[in-house]
Amino acid sequence: MTRTFDPVTEVQKLRDHLSSHDKPIAMLFGAGTSCAVQATDGKPLIPAVAALTESCEQSALSLGPPFPDAWTLIRDSLPETRRDIEEILSVDGSPGGRRLQLQLTIDKLNARAVRLRTEIGQIEAAVGMTSSALQQARSEAPVTSAS
Repeated sequence: MTRTFDPVTEVQKLRDHLSSHDKPIAMLFGAGTSCAVQATDGKPLIPAVAALTESCEQSALSLGPPFPDAWTLIRDSLPETRRDIEEILSVDGSPGGRRLQLQLTIDKLNARAVRLRTEIGQIEAAVGMTSSALQQARSEAPVTSAS
């Protein structure tokens, strides 16, 4: 017995299922479905993972400090074969993600320490100049004796 595919019958069955409220229906869409729909410019409406990763990276890099460093740290913490936006967004819950959070915190503290050292150096320089000026003023002041 030869079976043939009749598209009209299949469309009628689908229409019957969709019009019936008492029959649940489910649709299963594959991974490439989101990028199959194209905008008027011919690009996917929702980019595939690689393009989305690239777009997110460019956005993070364009934000300026500390975002580029954070992006690089997160990306480099992953194996080379898993450096995409799906994995990057999943970093937080893993044990490695906790280490990464700690590393980001340490990096923030180190950056703050550098800024504080710079500020302290500037204050010390200002105090040194003030101290020098005070000593110079004392040495140039006429000595008066009390009679």
